[in-house]
Amino acid sequence: MTQYFQLRDDVTVHGRWHVAELLLPSGEEPLLDTGVPLRNPGPLAGTVSRPGRVLDFSLTSFSVPVATKRLADASSRWRTATFSVFRSRLLVSQAWLR
Repeated sequence: MTQYFQLRDDVTVHGRWHVAELLLPSGEEPLLDTGVPLRNPGPLAGTVSRPGRVLDFSLTSFSVPVATKRLADASSRWRTATFSVFRSRLLVSQAWLR
């Protein structure tokens, strides 16, 4: 039996953060929609383009799902082999610090 989970990004949350993109350690964009699993890519690097309230789940500018460790840990009970979890390192855009 196939299980399907649809997580939605709540864009109506006031003061929420936004992650612009996630990149592989090589600087390339991960191709997450090809159906080919990434094997130990190392930590992904991302840029927070709008600092604010961190949500447990959100989508990047290019619809890459981003989840907190808390959500990733909680999902371990229902994750299947087709569900991948990668560590990420997020940096705040310098434009917001001025």
